[in-house]
Amino acid sequence: MSASITEVIDLSAVLASGLSGALLASQKRFDVGGLAFLTLVAGLGGGLLRDVLLQRGLPVALANPTYLLIVIAAAVIGYFFERHVRRVLPALVVVDAAGLGLYAVIGCIRASQAGLSPLPTVLVGVVTAVGGGILRDVLAGDAPVIFQREVYATAALLGSVLYVGLGRLGVGPEVSGAVGFTAATGLRLVSVWRGWNIPRLGGAS
Repeated sequence: MSASITEVIDLSAVLASGLSGALLASQKRFDVGGLAFLTLVAGLGGGLLRDVLLQRGLPVALANPTYLLIVIAAAVIGYFFERHVRRVLPALVVVDAAGLGLYAVIGCIRASQAGLSPLPTVLVGVVTAVGGGILRDVLAGDAPVIFQREVYATAALLGSVLYVGLGRLGVGPEVSGAVGFTAATGLRLVSVWRGWNIPRLGGAS
């Protein structure tokens, strides 16, 4: 996969995840400073965790100013258009699911580029996908989605496994990425729509 496509996926993940933070901050009536900070953490948190784990030099979000510009754009959109967006669709769920899928794929891509074997690559994909959401929810005063019974980390795991598995079968990274993103995002959205939950330990519902 070319560097330009990889960067587009990474920036798209930052935008979607940043929007989830901005919309959540608007929903909770945070002030401008709180909204900006939550957008920053949600948008860049997963990527920063990924780059720290991979230890490949300065995190790309700090080396490339475009990432911060994308976060600023997400904050502006969340602040000025939150009410209008919510009239059309449950925006927070949609952008969060999109960010989850995008970050799962880009986490696997970056891990593969770093030379990791399949299992660690899947792990990095999942951590990248859920990392920003965990930080966002904690700072917003909510229990992180990953610690609840919702299908969240499972969706990231599915997308990561599909990306890595298809790659091992010889499928190109573009197709593998599209399938991984669609699977992770789709499972997350369908699980919210259908009310699917992860069973509790011991099998109790």
